[in-house]
Amino acid sequence: MLMLVIVADVRFEPTRRRNQIALTHNQSIYRLGFETLSRAWKMVKEKKSYDLVVSITEEATKEKIMGVVERAAVAAGLYISHIGGYSRVKYPNSVHWHFKRDKKEPGLIDATFWKEGTKFWLIVRNNEPQWVHDTAPLLRKALEGELAEL
Repeated sequence: MLMLVIVADVRFEPTRRRNQIALTHNQSIYRLGFETLSRAWKMVKEKKSYDLVVSITEEATKEKIMGVVERAAVAAGLYISHIGGYSRVKYPNSVHWHFKRDKKEPGLIDATFWKEGTKFWLIVRNNEPQWVHDTAPLLRKALEGELAEL
C-alpha cells in the first residue's frame, strides 16, 4: 500500500526498507523507523496536565470564591503567589490563582474560577514536582469544605 501525507511542508513517504518511512522537510530527508514514529506520536497525544474539578453551585460569586480560596489555601498549607485572569478570550471574567508551598521551592498549583460557565478547577501539570501532585487533592478537598460552609 502506498500512502503519502503532506502536513505543513513535511512529506511522509514509504521507503523501500520495511518498517521505515521517509520524512522530507526543507530539502532534507530523514528516515524514521515505525517504532520511533510510534513513540513520537504517543508523546504528541499525551496530555501535559490534568484537571481536578471543584464542585460549585450557580450561587457562587467571585467575591465569595475569593474568601473561600484564601481560607482553603491556609488550610492546605499553601500561599497564593499570583491572582489574575485565565485565557481572557476562552474564559472571560475568570479568576486564576497560583498556589505555592514555599517561595524558593519549584512547582505550583493553578486554580481557575469562571462564573459564566459555573466552573472551578485546579490544573496540575504532569512535570510538576511530587508535592504538587500530592497537595492538589488536599487543596480541592479544602476548597469543597469551605464551599460547603457558604
